[in-house]
Amino acid sequence: MGLQFDVPDYKKIRVILDTDAACEADDPFAIVHALLSPKLIVKGIIAEHFNEAGSSEKSFSEIRTILNEMNMRVPMFMGLAEPLTETELDSNRDNGSGAAADDSAKDQKPKEVNEAVRFIIDEAFRDDPKPLFILCQGAITNVAAAIRETPAIMDRITVIWIGTHGEAPCKAPFREFNAGNDIAAANLVLSSGVDLWVVPSQVYTSVNIGIAEIQRRIRTCGKIGEHLFNQLVRYNNSKFAGWTKGESWSLGDSPAIALALNPDCGHFKTVKAPKVVDDTSSVECTENPEVRIYTDIDSRYILEDLIAKLEIFAEGEDKPVPGFRSNPIMKGIYTADPAPFVYGDTLYLYTTHDEDRLVNHFYTMNNWQCYSTKNMVDWTDHGEIFSLDDISWADGRAWAPQCIERNGKFYLYCPVHKENGGMAIAVGVSDSPYGRFKDLGYPLIDEGDWNDIDPTVFIDDDGQAYLYFGNPELRYVLLNEDMISYDQNVGICRIPMTEESFSKGSHMSGTSYGEGPWFYKRNGIYYMIYAAFAGEKGDGKHHDEHLAYSTSDSPTGPWVYGGVLMKESGTFTNHPGIADFKGHSYLFYHTGELPGGNLFHRSVCVAEFKYNEDGSIDTIPRCDGVYEV
Repeated sequence: MGLQFDVPDYKKIRVILDTDAACEADDPFAIVHALLSPKLIVKGIIAEHFNEAGSSEKSFSEIRTILNEMNMRVPMFMGLAEPLTETELDSNRDNGSGAAADDSAKDQKPKEVNEAVRFIIDEAFRDDPKPLFILCQGAITNVAAAIRETPAIMDRITVIWIGTHGEAPCKAPFREFNAGNDIAAANLVLSSGVDLWVVPSQVYTSVNIGIAEIQRRIRTCGKIGEHLFNQLVRYNNSKFAGWTKGESWSLGDSPAIALALNPDCGHFKTVKAPKVVDDTSSVECTENPEVRIYTDIDSRYILEDLIAKLEIFAEGEDKPVPGFRSNPIMKGIYTADPAPFVYGDTLYLYTTHDEDRLVNHFYTMNNWQCYSTKNMVDWTDHGEIFSLDDISWADGRAWAPQCIERNGKFYLYCPVHKENGGMAIAVGVSDSPYGRFKDLGYPLIDEGDWNDIDPTVFIDDDGQAYLYFGNPELRYVLLNEDMISYDQNVGICRIPMTEESFSKGSHMSGTSYGEGPWFYKRNGIYYMIYAAFAGEKGDGKHHDEHLAYSTSDSPTGPWVYGGVLMKESGTFTNHPGIADFKGHSYLFYHTGELPGGNLFHRSVCVAEFKYNEDGSIDTIPRCDGVYEV
């Protein structure tokens, strides 16, 4: 039924959640609470590190899982990977003497301005009268970096932080986790003058709930309730939970949400901000500005409000449809460039993997994944089956693959970037369809240019194997029976890029053909499916890729343009993969539909379709998923 009330628009506030979501099991409860609260307009969620290698990536993954379980779409951002360095904050350092940070430290730039830091700054300067609160549930690195980059944001934001031991002087009874994960950032924010509300350790540890109560009242609240309970139990049973009491938990990050909803749900003092020293004790710093430090919090209000909203949310939750697999197929990681392969009674699906953290703001792809199904609904994740680490001569770009079997061996054709060269096509060989694959030790195709990408492989009825590939031109070779070499006498053949074959389009050849070919034969007709660009060459317009197809009565053409197979998916690229499986025909493609999805973070989907009697294919709409076969 949902909430039967709303919050007047003038009372709503913008919030950014900055959270080490994968750290100690309480962050997910706070994230869910914020997402279910109509007063809070969640503009984005930032993955905060917890001072371990890869920890911000883990937080990012947990945020994505929460959004998936709730079927919500909120912008996600990867925060900085590690604490601010001491050298960046040398002028803030006083060895605990209480001296304030000097102005030169505040004017310095952070070592990098990543997407999360830029988002904080941009949202602070957005022309929106609603106040902006940043709710920090971990180290405060990203906020500190944003303040250092653009100090003017301090007049435009309020920061609520779960951290420190509170008012000085206070000898640390234990190492306070959030401040301790980036002491330099903590002191920068405490000394900055930003409107800062601090929830110290003695307050946030008071929000106690029994695990039995979580089982009885939260676990029963649909998919997200089940997830909250299970991830807490996993952490409670892990080696990292030695500090916990055993059968109770402190939802210590939830006060940040509660105070954004109701600043009066606790009492506070306005005092000089402390300085945090190495053991996380709070020491006096007379030159620091005043901040708000809470002395207690209404834990009953926090817990009851969270549980009530979860219960109401679960009442209106869409229940899973039995025998149905919803899109995107894989929801745990970003996958793209689907390559289905039917072997026996199983459909194997090979994909690329878009890494959560981008390098140089470009496609960051280091390995290939494999999944399998016998019914299109239940999938087995075989994990990474081949990677750049397996290819000694490659240094990046693990792009769109395809797999085929011959004589009991499985061959995975993969484009990669060659060290000190261009794109090239590698071949991995395995005795199993899910690997692990072993590289030949050298490229199969290496023309030294961009064109050697997106291989597609097919063995014809007469035993001749073909490998097509290419962007912006479509090229092919005749593979030898060993599948790891090609007929050197014939060489690399170029398909004429004509409008008759691929229609007029805006790509470099003047046709619509772009990249991502998928070659196969059905009922005597050869099909070439590909990612295509509409418009005209040089029209100066931006065109995302759609999917199109051409056909021929010969494996090497000439090709005749057939039409648009699928309209643009909104992620700039798309990549087709087609398979007939158990009497059904499927088109695999990718979109940006997962939380945090965009042109660099894509998700594999599937749609069932039917051929017309003459072999032609009507435009296939994107869909919600497929039914069991």
